Amino acid sequence: MKKFILPVLALLLSASICACGQKGEAASPESSGTTAGDTESSAPADQSAVVPADQSDTLPAVTEGSGEITIEITPPDGWTPVEGSVLDVQYMKNTASFMAKEEAFTGTTLDEIVSEAQEINGNAFDNYTVTSGPETAEIDGREARTLTFTCKISGMSMKYLYAYVMVEGKTIVITFGDLETSFDSLSADYDTILGNIRFKV
Repeated sequence: MKKFILPVLALLLSASICACGQKGEAASPESSGTTAGDTESSAPADQSAVVPADQSDTLPAVTEGSGEITIEITPPDGWTPVEGSVLDVQYMKNTASFMAKEEAFTGTTLDEIVSEAQEINGNAFDNYTVTSGPETAEIDGREARTLTFTCKISGMSMKYLYAYVMVEGKTIVITFGDLETSFDSLSADYDTILGNIRFKV
């Protein structure tokens, strides 16, 4: 049963996390744009692909967006890259997922972007409820905003943490998602990832 649940959760997480970039559209593989291809092969990669946290200097830089911004990250133990993902930064650990990607918003400030994102999320998700934020944070020396919410997707109770940061005028969104019942158990990992992520321009 677990072998079946993991790919289904990966599909839900990948599709739903990308809803933020879809104005007023429900999250689905057909409407989620750049991540449609990654949902078909989002089972966790072989465990040998995990890079130990103390080997950050050996992790190759990965390029996100147009190639002008490089995102570097060494996730904590247990996070594995999603094989076949069209995103360079997409990992899973058990049923949890995190990714980082550039998203287009009309807002030009972080507060405008978060407000726009909340409207989009409210239209995309059932039972959308903000549980924390927006809160001011710092990611790689840059001002950021974080937003935590719960929602229902295909009858499943999910929880997400979105972090928004502007890099060279572009909005990078870092997202974490899991079943609501297990999301909080990885909060230390989320903090570590947000503290270690680096942007190279």
